[in-house]
Amino acid sequence: MNNSLSRRQRYRFYLMALVTSIGIGNLWRFPYAVAAKGGGGLLIYLALTLFIGLPILIGELLVGRMVLAKEPESEMWRRSSAREDDGDQKLNWLRSRYTQILHQSLRVCSLLVGVLYAIVSSWVLFITIQYGRAFLIDSAVQVDLAFRDFQASLLARVLYVMLHIVICGLVLYHDRKRSFERRLTWVMPLFGVLCIYILVRALSLPGMPDALKFLFYPDFRSFELSWIFEIIGQVAFSLSLGMGTMVLVGGLLEKDDQVGSEGFRISITDTIVSIGASLLILPVVFSVGNIPTGSSLVVFETVPILLSQSFFGKGLGLLFFLILYLTTVAGSVALIRAGLVKWNLSSSVERSTYEPDLASNLPLRFLWKRVTSDWGTGLFFVSQIILALGLLLVITLPNPRAAAIAFRAADIVIIDWLLPLMVFFMSLFLGWIVPRDELEKRFVDPSERTTHLMFTYWRLLVRWGIPIVLFIGLAMNLSFQIKAP
Repeated sequence: MNNSLSRRQRYRFYLMALVTSIGIGNLWRFPYAVAAKGGGGLLIYLALTLFIGLPILIGELLVGRMVLAKEPESEMWRRSSAREDDGDQKLNWLRSRYTQILHQSLRVCSLLVGVLYAIVSSWVLFITIQYGRAFLIDSAVQVDLAFRDFQASLLARVLYVMLHIVICGLVLYHDRKRSFERRLTWVMPLFGVLCIYILVRALSLPGMPDALKFLFYPDFRSFELSWIFEIIGQVAFSLSLGMGTMVLVGGLLEKDDQVGSEGFRISITDTIVSIGASLLILPVVFSVGNIPTGSSLVVFETVPILLSQSFFGKGLGLLFFLILYLTTVAGSVALIRAGLVKWNLSSSVERSTYEPDLASNLPLRFLWKRVTSDWGTGLFFVSQIILALGLLLVITLPNPRAAAIAFRAADIVIIDWLLPLMVFFMSLFLGWIVPRDELEKRFVDPSERTTHLMFTYWRLLVRWGIPIVLFIGLAMNLSFQIKAP
């Protein structure tokens, strides 16, 4: 009975982690950010997912276990309040300060990524409503024309972004025990079946052979050094790294769960979904011929074409985009929670009163309490709100072309630059700030000898391999940007 319950809990955690990570990062951004680069881009993506994405994902789950899980406080911060010699006190002070700076940086990153999430989610919401209207009144679906009109209307873009924010606020206010994510896990298998059906439809298109060759055959003649840092950003965005959401997910882990195995399953499933999304889109691109692969709107232009050729296309379109939108709501809610949650640290510098039932304090009461309890925290939250509103106003410029350029610029700065930097700082935190024993006792399962070997290789990567690769990638990307006209 206990084994059956444990399997159900692990399956629920696994689906909740997928709900948090899988969404617009895979279905919206991956096809035009990585798949558009061809087989070379995909090969680099797979390598970086294995050697950077997976170790950092495991690390963030471990951090969540340390600072959010319902278990005794970490000895790492408990020792910082003891009377020790000057060297130990300085080391503990450095650990505590770095942890606080990293936490605040993750909050800022979750806010900025949340702005992009809100904008793209508004696009998904608009198409969902279009399919719903066509399904209810039994009219023809003209998503492409309606979506062009939507992009050209400033009022429509702003209203749908505001509507998405209101929906997320309602979910946060009424969702006391994360029941929204748990209920959404019930429909994820249905979403998988629907994606497989659409993929089978895509396999029958005449452009499928060219799409397969383009996606899986590496052509390094077009390779550019700047790809590395860009694809690292996509790896982080797809796996929800560097923004605090996986730390939040790690707090849901039970003591008996193996972090390495859970992280491996999440990353493998996430990668399969990303490749499947490319196989949905690229055959349509090669069959139609007039859809640019590098466009951020490519998924909204190709999937309706596939659905229009399917039996019961309006119903399938409504179901597909509705579930996709629900996953974007889950992602947005997770980003807000990651920005508001306070890590459970115990030290002479900071003493937390973290409440595991986070949703019961969101968003208004908890936010007001945080802002009014400390002027520094209040100023930080106010600056975050001003920054988010400013970025939102810039992206929603009246001129559609100017708005598209601004959105692309924000996308590059936040995902291609900020997320890799956050991954870099997280690797330094895991490799040099957190003591080895604190990580080892949460990573290693004494009954599994292989976990000892896995931990050794994992720590070697986060301590040396990942920081070196990211530093070289940053240097190459900077030199490329400086030399570019």
